[in-house]
Amino acid sequence: MPDGGDRLLLAYLAMEGPRRVTDLAAMTYLDVSTVSRQIASLVQRGLVERRPDPSDGRGTLLAVTQAGTQAFEIYRSRRQADLDRVTRDWSADERQTLVHLLGRFNDDLERDQSPTRDAAPGAPEGRTA
Repeated sequence: MPDGGDRLLLAYLAMEGPRRVTDLAAMTYLDVSTVSRQIASLVQRGLVERRPDPSDGRGTLLAVTQAGTQAFEIYRSRRQADLDRVTRDWSADERQTLVHLLGRFNDDLERDQSPTRDAAPGAPEGRTA
């Protein structure tokens, strides 16, 4: 079963589909060398495979294998069971509040870590002052 960063990368690939290492690094705010090491581990364990990029013959896409999909689904089921156990005494309103606040937190965190966060007010996205 993948752990830590491996799980994060496997989850992105399982949910978003095949991606390049550079795309995964950008999506996870990790260094390309870190992602490459973690992907190598996932490939070695048969959870991810490398495929030629059909849009660029020189490039490689990373894709989840059937074993990777199964490992991801097992992890997701266990995580959901853990969350259900921890919040079993919470009301529906309390759970909904948590979902709302975590969504807001994730949006704000992503905006804060975005490469465009240093853009000058009113400047087009992607341009910095």
